[in-house]
Amino acid sequence: MRGRHDLAQHFFLSAYLAIIVGEVGAEAAGLMKEVSDSQSGSGFSYVDLEADLAGIAFGRRVLKGEVSLLKLRSFVANDYMPEISGLPEGLTWKEVRPQLQGGGTSQLASYRKEIAQRIDRLSSSRKAKVAPNH
Repeated sequence: MRGRHDLAQHFFLSAYLAIIVGEVGAEAAGLMKEVSDSQSGSGFSYVDLEADLAGIAFGRRVLKGEVSLLKLRSFVANDYMPEISGLPEGLTWKEVRPQLQGGGTSQLASYRKEIAQRIDRLSSSRKAKVAPNH
């Protein structure tokens, strides 16, 4: 996805978790993974979080029957995963901790909103491509 193997892992695991434990649980798992990475791994990645949220949205569409098995046969990852440009990666715990504070006004909330808008635009674009012409 978007040229990165790790994003496919985030996307499909989050889609699976959204179906099995629900969207809130899937998002919490993705966020916890990023927080853990900020403390002792590759760093917190909003790109990974975007893949998580895109996977959750995909899982929702599968559950609602909006994505048929026939459609999955011709699955194109970039139809479901937004562009990744402009999102910070590799953030340390020292950098991330202040971003998590502040509730709805936090940097995390701001980036999450931007990511949700990217996913919505991608979904709207996909619907426009398959809409019948009148």
